[in-house]
Amino acid sequence: MTHQITIAVATMDLGVTQYKLPSIALNNEVNLLIVHQISSAYTNHNFEDAYNKIKNQVTNATIISSHDLGLSKSRNLSIDHCDTKYIVFSDDDNTYIEQFSSTIKKYQSQLNDPEFISFQIHDKNGIPFKDYSDQLKTHTNVSAMRISSIENIVNCDFLKKHNIYFDESFGLGAKYPSCEQPIFLAQLLKAGAQAYYVPEPLAIHPKEHSGLDFYTQNNAQTRGQMFIKVFGAIKGRILACVFMIKKIKEVPPGMRATFIKGVLGL
Repeated sequence: MTHQITIAVATMDLGVTQYKLPSIALNNEVNLLIVHQISSAYTNHNFEDAYNKIKNQVTNATIISSHDLGLSKSRNLSIDHCDTKYIVFSDDDNTYIEQFSSTIKKYQSQLNDPEFISFQIHDKNGIPFKDYSDQLKTHTNVSAMRISSIENIVNCDFLKKHNIYFDESFGLGAKYPSCEQPIFLAQLLKAGAQAYYVPEPLAIHPKEHSGLDFYTQNNAQTRGQMFIKVFGAIKGRILACVFMIKKIKEVPPGMRATFIKGVLGL
């Protein structure tokens, strides 16, 4: 069977031994590409049993091991090794709805096969991962601010044609530990991609409370730098200031100076 979609999973160290294969991979509906990053603490660990277990369950699974760490680096390796038209970026702790393929095909048809479609993430009880609109929308650089990397399907041929990759300075394990996805989508939009949000779930992920520590210096600095990357030096700094003013009331009084300095890059 020739597949059109690759699910590209980012995992690290023992994460590959605990990875629960999504049913759509077990049913051979997609290609499965696992990028397993190995830190120095596990350099001498033998992961062959874990690799073989996955390959025995999924005939169309590819596993790439790498000692070059960072989430964006993992995503970029996935782009380079993807041999299908479409790619879905995944972590090792999320899965997908049973109607994964049919849902994607439905909206690809309705939207005339755009280069990027974002969906919703729900938890196992059907509760949305975050606040989502109930309206189909066209993405802009502003709407890209709220995108998570595991809720999208992307035309990988378009990425390779336009040499679009994740900025490796951003994302878990990098200098700036988040905000890689808005920068990534901004590159697609700049290259002329058609990008849409549709109000239906695709991924399933445990509910979490990430983003509540946005005011720590490193996270605040990450957001300030993200605005500059996406909107340019002048507009980006203006929007960073707007973000700072909007969020300052949510910051604990003792952290406000650190938050301001971080956003402004001082």
